[in-house]
Amino acid sequence: LNTISNEAFKGCSNIKNINIPSNVTIIGENAFADCGIEDVSVAVNLFNSGNIDCNPIKTLNLLPSNSAIKDIPNGNGFETGFAHNAKSTLNSLNVAEGVTAVGNYAFADCASLVTINLPSTMTSIGIYAFYGCSGLYSFTIPDSVTTIGASAFENCSLLSAIVIPEAVLNLGSGSFKACANLCSVIMRADTPPQISTEIFEGCSDNFVIAVPASALFNYQQANNWSEYGNILTSVSAEARILSAIGFEINEASKTLNGVVPNATNIYSLADKITVSTGYIWKVYRDIDAKNELLSRTFSPLIGDNTVYILLVSSEGITRGFYTVNIYKNHLFTLTYDYDNGGTNPDSEIVEEGIKIPYKYAGYKEGYTLTGATDGTKQWDFDNDVITGNTSLTAIWTPNDYTITLNTNGGTELENASISATFDAEYLLPLPNRIGHTFVGWHTQLSDGVLYELSGTWTTADDTELYAIWSINSYELTLNLNISEAGTVYGEGDKVFDSEVTFTASTNDGYTWLGWYDGDTKISEEGSLSYTFNMPAEERNFTAKWIICPVLLEKNLAAAGEIGGISGATVLGEATTITAATNIGYTWLGWYDGDTKVSEDINLTYTFNMPLEEITYTARWNINQYTITFYSNEGTAVSPITQDYNTQVSAPAVPTKAGYTFVNWYTDDGTFNDEYEFSVIPAENIVLYAKWSINQYRITFDSNGGAIVIPILQDYNTSVNAPAAPTKTGHTFVNWYTDDETFNNAYEFTVIPAGNVSLYAKWTINQYTITFDSNDGTAVSPITQDYATAVTSPADPNRTGYTFKGWYTDDGTFLNAYTISTMPADDIALYAKWTINQYTVTFNSNEGTAVNPVMQDYFKEKDSHSLEWLFTKMI
Repeated sequence: LNTISNEAFKGCSNIKNINIPSNVTIIGENAFADCGIEDVSVAVNLFNSGNIDCNPIKTLNLLPSNSAIKDIPNGNGFETGFAHNAKSTLNSLNVAEGVTAVGNYAFADCASLVTINLPSTMTSIGIYAFYGCSGLYSFTIPDSVTTIGASAFENCSLLSAIVIPEAVLNLGSGSFKACANLCSVIMRADTPPQISTEIFEGCSDNFVIAVPASALFNYQQANNWSEYGNILTSVSAEARILSAIGFEINEASKTLNGVVPNATNIYSLADKITVSTGYIWKVYRDIDAKNELLSRTFSPLIGDNTVYILLVSSEGITRGFYTVNIYKNHLFTLTYDYDNGGTNPDSEIVEEGIKIPYKYAGYKEGYTLTGATDGTKQWDFDNDVITGNTSLTAIWTPNDYTITLNTNGGTELENASISATFDAEYLLPLPNRIGHTFVGWHTQLSDGVLYELSGTWTTADDTELYAIWSINSYELTLNLNISEAGTVYGEGDKVFDSEVTFTASTNDGYTWLGWYDGDTKISEEGSLSYTFNMPAEERNFTAKWIICPVLLEKNLAAAGEIGGISGATVLGEATTITAATNIGYTWLGWYDGDTKVSEDINLTYTFNMPLEEITYTARWNINQYTITFYSNEGTAVSPITQDYNTQVSAPAVPTKAGYTFVNWYTDDGTFNDEYEFSVIPAENIVLYAKWSINQYRITFDSNGGAIVIPILQDYNTSVNAPAAPTKTGHTFVNWYTDDETFNNAYEFTVIPAGNVSLYAKWTINQYTITFDSNDGTAVSPITQDYATAVTSPADPNRTGYTFKGWYTDDGTFLNAYTISTMPADDIALYAKWTINQYTVTFNSNEGTAVNPVMQDYFKEKDSHSLEWLFTKMI
């Protein structure tokens, strides 16, 4: 565990104590929010984690961390980290060994802090570390401390005395400032530590600094110590309590601790305290030393009681301050529980802290009384004392008993007697006995009480148990080495050690050998029976025969049939074996190994039945046959020659230009009997190829011309060229098998043996545009390839007219023609003109004015009284 997550224990108001392991490095936000924690143990590296800041904390235990952090971290000014919300409740601080420093502001303003225990490893107390701890009246600075920071104990108003260890080298400014009740500071060092001003400003009016007698001069001369010259005093011995009857004195914490009986109503310290010579002591009820108990007597209450003792010099100066803790015992109830071992005695009222006598008696079957427990541990009657209401319960230890085991004819056990603990699990061994099954352990050889092999032992006495057995049966199995050779009798379950007899009978054609146990013959020669006692195991015996010693076989399984050995046979008797030959094979004869025993081609052989085994083989040769192929003008196919009845596959399909192979047939011309290839037949055969004529397609790509329908016809039939296609502006040349290059012109004769694609070749046409200028200047005709760009000629001229463009219609001039590219025809274009108008102005040479005349070109006008007449306007 190294992380406590956010809000992990939020709202757990019943948690009073937490001990956070030193390996925890992260505490999540609000991990312990709204908890009722009073006692916290935590490593110093998590000290200022606000996430364990819980208001009711009273005791804080700081532990070393697993990391390099050995110091209590600094607080954030007066907003101390860990105890910010707990400043009003923190009462006790305990710092473990290994922690070396208290950080700045670490416990500032912890007003309820009364007890501080610092370790011997502490070397430094930071500035404002315990500032404003107004409840702190007594405190021991460890001898290992070398530095006390500025204002470290400022405003600790109840602190009355302090001892500065010899190792302290520096006391910070105002380190004990405003400690209003501080009246005694004892310096251990001969060499004055370095101090600043205001270190003891605002302390008690009776304030005294006591230094070693040998060092008084050093302090009076030292920097900043000289201002305290009038209150420096030397001491050879401290004021202290020398003895206190009935108390333990702790000089480190300046405490006396004692206990008084519950019956104590008035308690006096007057005759119990002895102090250093030259001092008197006073007893006060309050830590402020305002309510003195003049008689040194008081009435203690049950539980904790605290009074305070001041040691005062003859001059009336306070030299010591002790806390006296007196504890008055409680009364508690003591009850006994015999735990079913007898009648429980009445409860008692006993005083806290006493030892109680051993009061147990009684009896519990199977158990021995060995003590008592208070529920958490076994009670030590010699040392344990009463600390509260106590209930003691008897401790009964179960007894061990001996079980003696009689195997009753079984094998001897390794442990014939075993130990069993009362009310505990026991385990009995499982015995063995040849030929028997264990029934159970009984207290008698017949009947008696049955004990399970395991369970809880509840017999409170030593016990002898007897093994009870049942006799076993075992299976007798009779086998036949040849199942058809005969029959066996007498198998089944047989009782152990009983006498058993079994027998057999033999069928025709077999010879009896005997009964065998494995490979060992057990029966008498010629006997069909055998008798024995059944052992403690299953038994298997085998009846063995041999078959007739003559074996017939064939060299070729399918070549024919053989026979002649049937029924019972007799040794030395003449026997004839026979064979029959199947189609496709040739008979060779009967053989003994590689030696032919039959004559010529006889299918039979006669011999006398031998004693030893012998094998005769019928031998044949398999015939070979040929399939011949006639391809009918296709490619040649080689004949197939193979053994009869062997698998045969069709040969590769032949080819024939313009035809598709259909199959092989046994009849030529009619092709009615299709042949199926499977195995070689028992004869030579001829097969004929059947063909179907193919159709092929000639397709035409007109290359932009009119579409030409493809031609689909049978191979090698006559074919004619289709009608030539047309293409605007072009003349069809021919069909070619190559596109674009047009090197291979195609000749139409017959359909080829394959599909053909043909491509149209074209030549581009030329056309002429002629121009009729309609009395204008002549324009030359234009002759160019179809669809090529045509440049308009220069406009023609005509006197008295303006050119308006070229038209395809003369006279009407409705269809204007735009010259761009050469059309796919010769065309004639006609010039369109508009007549011009001109104006004639007249100079009367001082005669009367004559209006100008505007008129179309070449139009006549009436004469004027002029010497000349315009009959033609230029």
